[in-house]
Amino acid sequence: MSLFIRIRQIRSHIDDKDGGKLIFSRDCLEAEIELSDGSVLTLFLNHLKSKLVIRKESETDTEYNARVLESHEKRKKQADEVIKFVTQRFHGQHNSALYAAIGDFNDTPESPWLNPLMTSNLLKNIIKKYRQNDDCWTYYWRSKNRVSQIDYILVSEELERRVDAAAAADPNKKPHIERKGIGYKKLSNSGEILPKKSNLIHFEGDAVTAAPSTFTPGSKVDFRFSRYQEVNLNWKNNISDHCPVKIWF
Repeated sequence: MSLFIRIRQIRSHIDDKDGGKLIFSRDCLEAEIELSDGSVLTLFLNHLKSKLVIRKESETDTEYNARVLESHEKRKKQADEVIKFVTQRFHGQHNSALYAAIGDFNDTPESPWLNPLMTSNLLKNIIKKYRQNDDCWTYYWRSKNRVSQIDYILVSEELERRVDAAAAADPNKKPHIERKGIGYKKLSNSGEILPKKSNLIHFEGDAVTAAPSTFTPGSKVDFRFSRYQEVNLNWKNNISDHCPVKIWF
């Protein structure tokens, strides 16, 4: 059976500027998709500013931290802009419109730089609603044996209702994170090629990012879950360091 999805309209923001500077590093692409019942789902697809800032050999701490701060502020500006789009596009319709902000936000859930998205009453972190706090992670940083959530599906009120209805009708259709393609760090030549535990973080501080007044401390999570056969045969055959996230509605 073939599945055809009608994309009614797309809108790019790659050239949007603020004060002469580009806002988005990798666009916030809006896509309006017509569903089988005739309703329209609007997706705001994002890949927010990376946290990676490579230090130059000649830089002082002050110079380097200034660039780190600039990186964070760009991510927060992008998050602000996504909320502005959502607010403007669906003014007066927030209890009935179908929309979601999705993608790689490149930051942890309790980061102040994601506050515009994570604290908005217009968007619901649907993954967190259905999974324990220590089971929402989507990303594995192999060199540090660290996992965290940096990939999100934030849904509107009406889309949340539809996800709830699908999950109530079939428990197998609760929001899902597929981790079987995640590789792992080879620890030694003794035959142990899988860390038994990985370090889960919900907030990652640095020299310019103070911890919020309340944040969830880090913990250990089981890392011995099943993998795809290709990953089991060769630990380097990981599909990605990110996990696909899926919802039904």
